[in-house]
Amino acid sequence: MSFKPILDRSFIKARIEAGVTHKEIAKEIGCSIQAIAYHAKKIRDEKTDPYGVLPAGSGVDVHREANDNYKKIKRALDEAIDENEDKKVVAQLAAECRKQLKEKRDTAKTMSDIMVQQQWMKAIHDVLAEESPELQRRVIQRLQQLRVQRRALKG
Repeated sequence: MSFKPILDRSFIKARIEAGVTHKEIAKEIGCSIQAIAYHAKKIRDEKTDPYGVLPAGSGVDVHREANDNYKKIKRALDEAIDENEDKKVVAQLAAECRKQLKEKRDTAKTMSDIMVQQQWMKAIHDVLAEESPELQRRVIQRLQQLRVQRRALKG
């Protein structure tokens, strides 16, 4: 029977924040890199969804996917610059790709934030409806008044 180390997520979080790689953390603890990656993902999820209420496939996943793609392509571009002889052309293309990827990642983050906000608003709306329909009606009425005020300020 093999020994399984007890993984302390707070230790893993502290090491990641200190800039230690997954491989180095795994070696320190005596576990697999995959185990550290699993816990690192859980730590990221806790940051973006501290109460565990967001469903799978939420905006958080969209942003994470865009961020992962950005990192993969950035690494590939860095390798291409190192290997290619016409470094000036590759560097210009790489700069343009990085710029576009960053814009895509930033857009995905904004979309993710909006989706999370909408999910929170729906959860609050549902709880209000269950607990006090009268309070829910007053909150909606107040939000509608604020919307009218914002439109008046814009126009």
